[in-house]
Amino acid sequence: MYDPNKLKKLMIDARNARCRSRFPVPVIFYEGKHVCRSATLSGGPEIYGRAGLDYFFGGDDDHHSVHERIKRMDKPLPWREDYMGQSMFTDWQLLDRVRSQDIRLLRALMVDTIIDFMVEKKKVKYGMK
Repeated sequence: MYDPNKLKKLMIDARNARCRSRFPVPVIFYEGKHVCRSATLSGGPEIYGRAGLDYFFGGDDDHHSVHERIKRMDKPLPWREDYMGQSMFTDWQLLDRVRSQDIRLLRALMVDTIIDFMVEKKKVKYGMK
């Protein structure tokens, strides 16, 4: 769990499962358990919208010029393929795949209980119920 490269990859893979690309961050370690700061789960429109933007604009964190990205467009990118080697954008189960990546991150952080402290009225404002 404490391998920084593995944890970084899990956080990058799970970022689309939470609103505004947030991910669980351990902030307190109490009695062998992590207390994490996180965000509400993303809804379908946000997940599919962000996946589409990642597809068209690269989705990688390094800052390349537009010309370099155009030259690389015909090469397969690792984030375009899921663990079975199929394109995740042609699969209608993208929502389940993104959520399963979030679950993998929660398991790596040994999170077993989730408590939502968000004000319910505010959730209605953002279309969450």
